This record gives sequence, C-alpha cells and structure tokens, in this order.
Amino acid sequence: MLSSRTIFGFLAILLGLVLCLVRADRQFIFLAPTEGSPHTVTLKNNTTYAQEFSVYEDSISVLALYLRPLQRNLPADSVQVELLQDGEVVSSHAVPGIFLDPDSSAQIPVDPPLHVTPGQKLTVQITVPATLSEKVGVQLRQPDETFNIQDTTFSIDGVVQDAPLAYQVFQQTIPVFPLQVGGLLILTGIYLLAQQYLRRRPEVQLGFVAGASVLYSLPLILSGRVSITLIVLQVVAALLTAVALRRHQLSLPAIMLGSLVFALTTWWVMHVVGSSLSFDPLSIKDALWDPNQVVSSHAAGSYIGIPATLLAILGIITAGRRFMSFIYIALLTSLLTFLQPIAIPHLVIIPVFILSWFASFGLEALYVFLGKKTLISDVLIIALAVIVLLDLYTVGSASLQSTLSL
Repeated sequence: MLSSRTIFGFLAILLGLVLCLVRADRQFIFLAPTEGSPHTVTLKNNTTYAQEFSVYEDSISVLALYLRPLQRNLPADSVQVELLQDGEVVSSHAVPGIFLDPDSSAQIPVDPPLHVTPGQKLTVQITVPATLSEKVGVQLRQPDETFNIQDTTFSIDGVVQDAPLAYQVFQQTIPVFPLQVGGLLILTGIYLLAQQYLRRRPEVQLGFVAGASVLYSLPLILSGRVSITLIVLQVVAALLTAVALRRHQLSLPAIMLGSLVFALTTWWVMHVVGSSLSFDPLSIKDALWDPNQVVSSHAAGSYIGIPATLLAILGIITAGRRFMSFIYIALLTSLLTFLQPIAIPHLVIIPVFILSWFASFGLEALYVFLGKKTLISDVLIIALAVIVLLDLYTVGSASLQSTLSL
C-alpha cells in the first residue's frame, strides 16, 4: 500500500508537469479604436475589407477586431474573417453576429498558431453575408504619433483608406511563473518520494539546489537572451552556500532555502544582466523589501522579501549565539551600505548573505518545533520554503523582464 508521502510526491510531480504544459496568449500589437460613430465602417455584403499589417514576432495565436453590432437582435449569421499569408488563406473563422459585444473586441483564434518571419506582412480579410449587410460595423483607429502608420494599411475593395482598423494580435507563449512553480513542484515531489535516500547523498542535494537556481533564469532562457554568466554565478553562489550549510547538519529544505535566498536575490540580476554601475544609495526598505526591483531605480537593490526576513529573524533568535561574528559583520556592512554620507550600496550583498544564512536556521528551528519525520511537518516546511522561493521568482522575473527592455 502506498504511503501518504508517496501519494503526495506523485501528486506534486503530476501537478508540476501539468503546470509546465500551460500556455498563454501574450498581446504584442494593440491598436485601440477611436471611439465614436464617425470612426466606424459599416460593413456591406459583396464588399471586401482587407487590412495588411506587419508582424515583428515569430507567431500569431489570436487576432482581435473591433466588430460592432449596429442594431439589436441580429440575424443568426456570421461575419467571415480570413487571415492570409503570402496571398494564401491560412486561417478562416466565422464570428456569429449574435455574439458581437459593443464593448469589447471579437477574438479570432488562429489554430494552430501561425509561424511567421519577423517583419513579414499578413492580411486580414472581412466579408459579411447579405443578412448582416449594414447591420455590423468595424471600428477604426485614427492615425497619431503613437504608432507607425506604415505598418498597417486598410483598404475597401482595394481602395486604400486614410485610417486603419483597430486590432490586436497575440502570440502563444510559455508563461514563466507556472513553469517555475511546476519545476519546484517536480523537485518537491522527487524529494518526498526519495527523502530517505537523499539525506546521506550530498550530490543529489546539491543537484536540487542547482536545479532550483536555474529555474530563476527562465525569463532569459525563454526570450533567447541567455546569460551564462548570471546562471553560473547564481548556481555557484547557491552551491557554495549549500556546502557550508550542510556542515551544520541541517535538513534539505533548510539548506535549499538559505542557499537559494542568497543566490536568487536581485543583486545578481542588477549587476550581471543590467550591468549596474549606479552608486545611488537606497533605504534598507527599498533595497531588501521593495518588489519593484528595476535597474533604473534599484540598481543597488538586493531583494529577499518579507517571508525570508521573518525566517532570518527566527534564525537569529535561535542560532545567533553560534554565529555572533556574522551578526557583527552584518551590522558593520549594513552601516557602510545605508548610512549617509559614506553609503556604499553595492555592499548590501554581504548582509543579504548573512540574512540568508540565518533564514536556514530559522526554517530548521521551525522544522524541529513541528517535529521532523512526520508528513504534516514535511508538507508545512516544504510549503513555507516554496512560498519564499516563489516570492523571489516573482520579483526576479519582473526584474529580468525590465532588463530585457533596456
């Protein structure tokens, strides 16, 4: 008969795999309509409405047009929307008139997603049957300085118009956060299944730490802008911290927590990917706990978050006497980091390391208090560690995305 730990382990792995398969549509073109009846084209049958537009991504999964009902109780018929690539119809979709909403766009799925060459021009073509003629309209977007009119051309029966159609285009992507959560759940499931074998195998424990640290860089990996330097530095920082923590006979969740809080702080992103040279000082609140860590304002930041800080405080209370030298170093470097006018903001990584160290001992103390070797304590401690890591992943993803736009 399977134990509860084995069942939870398999469930964690299964849920992790499901999350790794999640896909989402990301909008990359949004030309909002200009409101008002003068900016709506009334659609007639036996007339072809076509819009050519440039695409600068590599695929399309959804196209949205601002089709509008011009009267109530439309006939049970559909507007025909076709997507053309190199003059050939690659997707066709019927939009029922009765489902048109005057307050939102009509989304036309492109299934399977259409792969395109960045910079390629596509054409969307609209026709209506006689039953819907002059009963349905489509909204325009008046030209202004917010978009390049050369990227979009709207025509009626081949006659180019002054204003393009309002439209949206989406690309199917792999969302980072579910993928990171899925990876953590898979690691958690493996830990629950093989816990009795992992306690005495340091190479497997270090493999867990390295795998969790690589998950942090998924935004860069998925964007194609992999920073080998960032990944290597974070993995090395995590492994060295884990090796040091293992000497104190801590549990695997505690070792993983401390090493990853240090390795996944935003300090590494700011200095490696963002190439930060800023010496603008930050307050301790902005440096350690402000989740809006971007290079332009938090170049010397080193986010660890409130959950990790609370565990660090518990660790200082329970294990502070064993590491008084660490506390003295943390106090001294904190003064050098935040005290004006001598502030050296990049030194913040030193007190962050010490807080990460004590966070391990805080989690370990909580583990001992709850009682080791019981399923409920295992689940609670792992859940708490995962919450801390997800907090770091969430802020880190936003920080990485901000550096990608530089």
